[in-house]
Amino acid sequence: MRELGLVLPGANYPPRAPVLWCCAQALRQRGAEVRALDYPSERPRALDSDEAGSFFRAVSDQIVKQISEVSPERVTFVAKSLGTVVLAHLREDLIRCDEVRAIWLTPIFGRAEVRDGAAAKPWASLYASGAADPLHDADGLAAVVAATGGVSLVLDRADHALEVPGDVEASVAILAQLSRVVLDFAGA
Repeated sequence: MRELGLVLPGANYPPRAPVLWCCAQALRQRGAEVRALDYPSERPRALDSDEAGSFFRAVSDQIVKQISEVSPERVTFVAKSLGTVVLAHLREDLIRCDEVRAIWLTPIFGRAEVRDGAAAKPWASLYASGAADPLHDADGLAAVVAATGGVSLVLDRADHALEVPGDVEASVAILAQLSRVVLDFAGA
């Protein structure tokens, strides 16, 4: 099966940062071609502004372009933080392939439009959050998982970067755990 992995990074978390790198490597190991999106240099100051609409359209155009270049049977999105906001706003009719999957890393489910957008997506989904992330919304995550039947992984002591500050061994263990879960998800 021809698969495209599309990485939607965080605002200050690039595709080469540990969590996104591990997820991309897991998809590659399962045979996917993986590409990372570049966000427009002008990012909106507020995610509910007119400039946010322009930002979402520009990123959506990149997604459509990447999919049309590869013509995959399956697209797997790997979205981190701001990337989850983008993914929640993505119109499903823009994605031309047989199957879509999504890996939502540190999703911003405290924002109603992100929570509702994710809950409305019919895609197989994996959600990974840090229990110590101040943006983690346990109730929002539970609602989205209930709506989608997705797989949820809440990482003990992990912050918004899915790291345990001051504990490199715990942080590396989290990367290993997340990698195993993504490999299982990608292989399903």
